[in-house]
Amino acid sequence: MEYIKLGHSDLKVSRICFGCAPMGGYDYGDVDDGESIHSVLCALDNGVNFFDTAAIYGFGHAESVLGRALSGRRGSAIIATKGGLRKAANKIIPDLSPEFLRSDLESSLRRLGTDCIDLYQLHYLDPDVPAEKYAVLLNDFLCQGKIRFVGLSNFSKESSLIVNEVLPVACVQLPYNLLQRSLESRGIPDFCVDKHVGLITYSSLARGYLTGKKYTREDFKGSDTRARSSYFSADSETVRLPVTAALNEAAAMHSKTQAQTALRWLLDKPFVSSVIVGIKGDAQILEAVNSCHWNLDPKASRTLDAVSQPFMENPLY
Repeated sequence: MEYIKLGHSDLKVSRICFGCAPMGGYDYGDVDDGESIHSVLCALDNGVNFFDTAAIYGFGHAESVLGRALSGRRGSAIIATKGGLRKAANKIIPDLSPEFLRSDLESSLRRLGTDCIDLYQLHYLDPDVPAEKYAVLLNDFLCQGKIRFVGLSNFSKESSLIVNEVLPVACVQLPYNLLQRSLESRGIPDFCVDKHVGLITYSSLARGYLTGKKYTREDFKGSDTRARSSYFSADSETVRLPVTAALNEAAAMHSKTQAQTALRWLLDKPFVSSVIVGIKGDAQILEAVNSCHWNLDPKASRTLDAVSQPFMENPLY
């Protein structure tokens, strides 16, 4: 496993981050809790120490399962969770008011079975609450030892700069993959380098599209939100093909899977700290681990850069 110091923090995290969204049993369809727990232990045994979850994943279920899985092995794991989203009138909305954020953190601590969260991230910007207001509360959490470091998820460069001025953040978390490169055109890499802020990527495999599996929207049932994703839309098939072809060629060149090659493309970016891979079973974590300790051939890397260039301005989601 490769490890890296996350931004200005003292967190030495694995560059493969175990994504816990699937274990919520909602956005990615049904999942077996026992299998999720086994996969967490498999990840730990294979060098993965970084686990990313959120209070909203399965409306607390993912945090509870992760807490159960890490019981007895808490010292081996770095837990990152996200707060500041709530359900209101059948919608999920951001709420960074001190009243809600305090309650949200306490609930996360309880579900995770820990007295301190290593990395607490604000899930989305709440335009109704000024940064100075929630920064005071987050600083209180830090002083009380309830959290160790603060991160931002889905914040723009401009909003991240504002927050970072009043409370330095360890990292930002944003979607980034060969079909979703908008963070580059929005100046996020420069922000991360200039401010010594780590970058954690999510949708690192385009929600499964870059694994090479032949998914369509019709394959996703129930609450699985991939049924609405443009990664699997028939309308985007033509623009995806050059990336798919180049990825297949690069994977064959390196004797790796498409997923490993797509993850390596991310890991080779100097501004990327850790890549989140959503995990449903042991096979996925073992495949992801094998994206470490090698590099893409420079020509293959340039080709992937070139064919994915259109997705800076016109990203898929």
